Amino acid sequence: MMNPLSVAKYIPPKSVKFDLVIFDEASQIPPKDAMGSILRGRQSIVIGDSKQLPPTNVFKKIIEEDDNKDDPLVDYQSILDLFLGRSFKNYMLKWHYRSKHESLIHVSNMEFYESSLIIVPSTRYKSKDLGLKFNLVKDSTYDRGTGKTNQNTKEAEAVAKRAMEHARMTPSKSLGIVAFSTKQQEKIEDTLDKLRKEDPS
Repeated sequence: MMNPLSVAKYIPPKSVKFDLVIFDEASQIPPKDAMGSILRGRQSIVIGDSKQLPPTNVFKKIIEEDDNKDDPLVDYQSILDLFLGRSFKNYMLKWHYRSKHESLIHVSNMEFYESSLIIVPSTRYKSKDLGLKFNLVKDSTYDRGTGKTNQNTKEAEAVAKRAMEHARMTPSKSLGIVAFSTKQQEKIEDTLDKLRKEDPS
């Protein structure tokens, strides 16, 4: 098991001919990185998900833009894109078993996979500790526009209150909070600081 760049570095050309080369997470492998491995094999299997984000390297892209004008691979972001674009046989894997709770894959299954995934049911479906839950924050607005804060105050307050509740109820467990913008992150942090001053415990 090696990543494609290690194959290029440690296995000299023509020294080994693999019967089969398998690429996993192929949506993350740029075509140029994969070619050395493909040329060292008699056949290849490419496994990946075109619904996942492609590899990103913004700075490298800017530097190499001019050099890639005549490169036939430049239109393909990943080795998965290249294989799909060349009409190779492809198969959809139907089973999803990695999520501890169905709700973690449910939206993706509907929106991206046309509800075609077979999801292994959780033994703790009604658990309060697992899964996604929708919490509507009524009358909250995103203050957006020129001269505005670009924040949602009521949502930030709701998140901060939940964080405080989490700290009180489960002090031994960690907590991750995700915000969709730096401005909203700052609002959540400011609100948390205020709540912590009110309740230093």
